[in-house]
Amino acid sequence: EIGILAEEDDTTGISFSPAADAYHEEKWLGLMVLLPLDMFLLFLICDTVAGSAKHAPWAFLWIIEVSHLAPEAGLQGCVYLFTYAVISMLLVYWTTKVAGPFVMKTLGMGSTNQPKTVSSNTRATRTLDTAT
Repeated sequence: EIGILAEEDDTTGISFSPAADAYHEEKWLGLMVLLPLDMFLLFLICDTVAGSAKHAPWAFLWIIEVSHLAPEAGLQGCVYLFTYAVISMLLVYWTTKVAGPFVMKTLGMGSTNQPKTVSSNTRATRTLDTAT
């Protein structure tokens, strides 16, 4: 379709970014409407499921996934990230936060000591007790 491959070559594939795919499908309307809408929805889903990268490293999994899909997937990559990727990311979160520690604790390899938290009132009381 783009005219740069030989007529008999049917094995070579060329990847386009989502922006080029949007332009190819709907010209400037694709760039001005479809792409910002897809990127906003992608941000909304990623931020809802993983949170901000400022607070937890889970958001970096989405960045890796988007970087992997970018040129090959085109606009359908965003649709994939809204559906199946959410399920797979939730499975990764559950495995690392719930199943992994449970298995390690069951096998006796995990730490059973929970860190003790000290409230600020207790600290202040200790300071007053030692001062008198």
